[in-house]
Amino acid sequence: MRILLPAESIEAATPVFALSPPIQFLREGLEWKNFRLGQRSKEETWQLVFFAPSSESWHVLGSFSTAQEGSAALAQLWQSLKWLNQQSEGFLLIEHVLLRPSLGEDCYGFFW
Repeated sequence: MRILLPAESIEAATPVFALSPPIQFLREGLEWKNFRLGQRSKEETWQLVFFAPSSESWHVLGSFSTAQEGSAALAQLWQSLKWLNQQSEGFLLIEHVLLRPSLGEDCYGFFW
């Protein structure tokens, strides 16, 4: 199946490292619906692009000679983003009650 990409999505696309902040790629890259793999015409290479919903902009991820190469790259990228997301889970910051200032201490408005 051949997917033709809209010309405006490729022409207006910027490299993915230009995303600001880059954390949005890590978050929004976990959704398949934000990726497109296709061609603008029959003669061109296959383009893998990413749509960032938060900034409503397209970003080029790569060009491939075949659809299979592009699909494999997308699958590998998605697995890497998923792994990174899972490895980042579970970080907790806990303040121990003994580290709080005493109730009679003047805290300059930073503590209740």
